[in-house]
Amino acid sequence: MPSRLRLRSALTFALTTGLLFTASCEEDGESDNHGLISVQFLRGTAETSSPFLGTRTFQLVFDYDVDCYSNFYSNNPQWRQDGVEGAPEFEDWTVRMCTENVGGRIPGCSVTSIRQTEQQLVWQLVVEYEVTDPADGDIENRRALVAPLPYEDVAMCTGNITLRRANGLDINGNQIWVSQSFPGSPVASPTDGSFGQPISVRVARTGN
Repeated sequence: MPSRLRLRSALTFALTTGLLFTASCEEDGESDNHGLISVQFLRGTAETSSPFLGTRTFQLVFDYDVDCYSNFYSNNPQWRQDGVEGAPEFEDWTVRMCTENVGGRIPGCSVTSIRQTEQQLVWQLVVEYEVTDPADGDIENRRALVAPLPYEDVAMCTGNITLRRANGLDINGNQIWVSQSFPGSPVASPTDGSFGQPISVRVARTGN
């Protein structure tokens, strides 16, 4: 009898530990099939004050790499945003991009639009965010999370995305800042821990 009790306790512990580990992975920006990267907003070198003040919405435009992700989405329509496998991922991450437990994330935001586009076999990802808390309108040094990005076991290759441009609008829809430069690389992959090391982008103020 004692041996059965010990076996039952061991199985219960293993099951509980496995569930906790799975939950921890999901909270840290991971899922079974897809991961994320992050973008950090910095003021431009000529800006003497934060160019982000008054930001209500902003847009990020990425290119999927040609060798991996663009080929993957071209040849696997089921994983696209409107595909039977991809649609649930995109729907899930639309919420998680503003709720994941990643340090420095913009705390008050929502994803208002996420879409994939394709031109001549090159795919793009366009994500639009709303800053839902006026107190967070100054997003300097904050991070926006970007997903879903397939892991290697799904895409069968190691993919990455490149940030091409970013711009921000005020509450009236006026553009108030645009991307200016990238202090480091504008390229990131969900397999290299980029939610820890973000793509950094410097921006310049364009309006009042």
